[in-house]
Amino acid sequence: MMMKRWMTAGLSALLVLASFVLVPPQNEVLAAPNQQVYEAESGTIGSGAAVASKSNASGGSAIGSMHFNNAYNQVQNVNGGQAGGKYELTIRFATGDAVATKALYVNGSKVAYIEFKSTGGWNTFVNKTVEVTLNPGATNSIKLQNDGGQTFTYGVEIDNYSLSPKTFKVAGYIHPKSFSNNDIDSAAFDYITDVILIGFHTLDTSGNIVTRTDDPDLANWPQYVDTMHQAVGSRSVKKWITLNADASTMAQVVGNPTARANYIAQVGSFLTQYGFDGVDIDWEYPSGSTQWNNFSTTIIEMQQALGKNGKSISLALSAWGVSLSANAFASVDHINYMNYDAGYYHAPFENSRSGINYFLNLGVPKEKINLGLAWYGRPFDGSAYWLDYDEINAQTSITPETDIVYNFTVGTANGNPVVKNVYFNGIDMNKRKMLLAQDMEVGGVMMWHLFADAPVSDSKSLLKAITDEKNGHQAYRSMTNLAANQWYYANVSDSGYGAHQVFDGNDKTTYWQAPAGVTSDAYLQLDFKQVTTLNTVVLKEHGNNVRSFKVQNWSGGQWVDVYSGGLMGAYKVISFPAITTGNIRVLITSAELPNIPSGNFSQFNKLGIYEFEVYNK
Repeated sequence: MMMKRWMTAGLSALLVLASFVLVPPQNEVLAAPNQQVYEAESGTIGSGAAVASKSNASGGSAIGSMHFNNAYNQVQNVNGGQAGGKYELTIRFATGDAVATKALYVNGSKVAYIEFKSTGGWNTFVNKTVEVTLNPGATNSIKLQNDGGQTFTYGVEIDNYSLSPKTFKVAGYIHPKSFSNNDIDSAAFDYITDVILIGFHTLDTSGNIVTRTDDPDLANWPQYVDTMHQAVGSRSVKKWITLNADASTMAQVVGNPTARANYIAQVGSFLTQYGFDGVDIDWEYPSGSTQWNNFSTTIIEMQQALGKNGKSISLALSAWGVSLSANAFASVDHINYMNYDAGYYHAPFENSRSGINYFLNLGVPKEKINLGLAWYGRPFDGSAYWLDYDEINAQTSITPETDIVYNFTVGTANGNPVVKNVYFNGIDMNKRKMLLAQDMEVGGVMMWHLFADAPVSDSKSLLKAITDEKNGHQAYRSMTNLAANQWYYANVSDSGYGAHQVFDGNDKTTYWQAPAGVTSDAYLQLDFKQVTTLNTVVLKEHGNNVRSFKVQNWSGGQWVDVYSGGLMGAYKVISFPAITTGNIRVLITSAELPNIPSGNFSQFNKLGIYEFEVYNK
């Protein structure tokens, strides 16, 4: 994430590199929190399955000869915790065959057939993750079997099985300025599952990890790491750190087998020494097939070294130009999708859905995708200013619906204030993206960056808002949308964007849109087929243009205001005393169109609404 404000000088501009010195950590983490690991060879085998010596396997051996009829490997006394429930089962495996299919049994019942695709060699291990349901207590069994009567004649080496309770990840990056500015709010760690330290180190061309020296505060980085450990305390938060370099240096390291091996070895030592669960690699960006191929090789080789010691790899990627191999994707724990810095509207809702689909189309399992949330603003003109959410909140009055601040002082030049119009994601947009991530069933969300937020004790905290949305996700999904299958009308509509698209239940891709230039007196009307009682309206705007609107009820031969307000925004929930009516409408009374130049976001030059939902809550 080198495009961010504190790194705009670029790591490539470093003049001096200082080698790091390993010192004993204050809090060493030996395994990922809440993770159970069961070595395959500690279980039982039969029907020809056998223990095989494998240097890249944890413990040095794995279970092989799984091509025989009914060959199996089973681990028992698997702990489902106090309540049991859904778990993520990760099987670390290797195979030189094109694809080996095995049957998975949980507690004696066949639950799935699993395909283990070629890893490129019998000692090259990657991960396969599936969801299983466990009973309470250490009473469960996990079994892989080459089922008799099937044509599962190909082999696979099973290293280990790891299980973690199925959770929705909430991962936050922290950069050095948060430490030097004393912004660390320990209460925030009650709301996240993963923390990622970024920006402390780079590499030299030999693959050595070195401390960045362009920031004098980084001389204190070991104390910052200790501060992070203390702030997390006993919470079950997985800890990551970025260990990579600028684009040119990364290309040299991964392209040189000697430097690559040194880099991998140093990463392993660093994670163990400083108590981290995994490494996050943020290479912005590989260029050309050779660099992508070398990056894939690095990821796979790193997983061989880290995986057998219970350490993980994650990647920070944007949704364009990615060309990693399938086995590289299988070697990583998850991908942090950098869903921002996209242009005029640098982090619109629309890029969230399309970016997730981009990675799904590359074959990345949905459980491995963390949707990025932008907790900072950018000027519309794309100039190099990054305004943290808490800075915007401190300097101007914003509401949950606010996504744009006009005439905002972003800095100074030659002693004079620099004033820009700034786009950012407020509370409602962040809640909408959280809702999207859960609806698309991805692994979680990631925020850049954690302490750009207001304190979680503040009513305007983004972290508190997305947590409330996550925990209350089914509030409307479990209720009946009274707008479904009714009659509807719009007094104005752009061609191809009619009123039906705002009542179709699709709040991700289809929307009503007004013709160009319309900024007022546009309405969407819902006519119930019978008199209906309701008390809640949910509106989801396409763009950020509405400045005032009304919800109105037809009563006594006229439209009567039920609600009158300002901004609509991405996710407006309007509650009011129950009314019983046959007709209701949303009337847009004023809007401000941005006049975006032609390009990816010019569709926001018109009024638009994704969905108009009605409930009796």
